[in-house]
Amino acid sequence: MLLLLHIPGIAFWIGALGLLCALSQRPEYRSNAAVLGHRFGQAASVIVPALIVAELLIAWMLLGYLCALTTTGYGQTLLIKLALAGAVLTLAAANKLRFVPAMQAGTRKLRAT
Repeated sequence: MLLLLHIPGIAFWIGALGLLCALSQRPEYRSNAAVLGHRFGQAASVIVPALIVAELLIAWMLLGYLCALTTTGYGQTLLIKLALAGAVLTLAAANKLRFVPAMQAGTRKLRAT
């Protein structure tokens, strides 16, 4: 059941970014991209914590105890994954605060490099 939450959440995250980038490249759709970026941020503020909780619950079900996070390969991999997710979320928050307002003002577009 938790995987049914986890996999679509990740698919939403990855799929929306491509559409947002494509829309922001075309000046006539930049305001739509700004609206989509704002809505994406709102949805992500619910979906991302749910993904993190789901992943932690899956880990708890698989590992059985908390100290296994540091003593097993799966637990260590999960900790690395959570650290990387935290870094990505930090960048996402910075981008949301910087790029969405710039797209709304019509002064910025996302670049796929």
